[in-house]
Amino acid sequence: MENLFGTIGQSDVKDLLATGNSRPVAVNLEPGSVTLPAGALIYRKASGLYALAAAAQISASYNLLVLANDADISTNAGIAIAAKAYESGCFKAGKVLKDDGNSGYEAVSAAEAIVLRQFGITFAPFDNWNEADVEVDNRVALSVTVTPGSNGSASADKATAKKGEIVTLTITPSAGYVVDEITVTSGDVTVDSNNKFVMGDKAVAISVSFKAA
Repeated sequence: MENLFGTIGQSDVKDLLATGNSRPVAVNLEPGSVTLPAGALIYRKASGLYALAAAAQISASYNLLVLANDADISTNAGIAIAAKAYESGCFKAGKVLKDDGNSGYEAVSAAEAIVLRQFGITFAPFDNWNEADVEVDNRVALSVTVTPGSNGSASADKATAKKGEIVTLTITPSAGYVVDEITVTSGDVTVDSNNKFVMGDKAVAISVSFKAA
């Protein structure tokens, strides 16, 4: 067994907490077109190669590991890339990333974190936050959900957004109706008079109601 603090925690606290024990293992990554970041959740495919895990792979049916270092899987296209991963350990919440389904990454959810515990992958907050850590965390895209009531339609120009990004709502009442209320049900944002808001650090849910003109 090898101490995480001795292998990664001391040199790169952005990715792993300096607690827990883990045995680093060598894996072969399936070739692709992107660089997988340290902290990427990977799963073992039937071929024996590992690939970036999406929500569908976060289950007891798959062997799940956390990538230890950035890995350029586009190098030598068609050839598996050797990499190091961790079978278990106490990781920094928000640093273990899954496939967001849109050519990017997002943090695993609280429900998925529960599933990962059976693999020995656990999470804890960091005691010594600094601005560099916060900046990295803010790059994680969070969901934007808009729910229209009857007699109109409403949508956002982004399904996910990162902190600081501007999201624009398109709201169209049916004939004979006008907008009644735009309500932010979660996400600590304020929709302005142009139906725009600046994304914060939480997922956003908005409901839109309509009334007769």
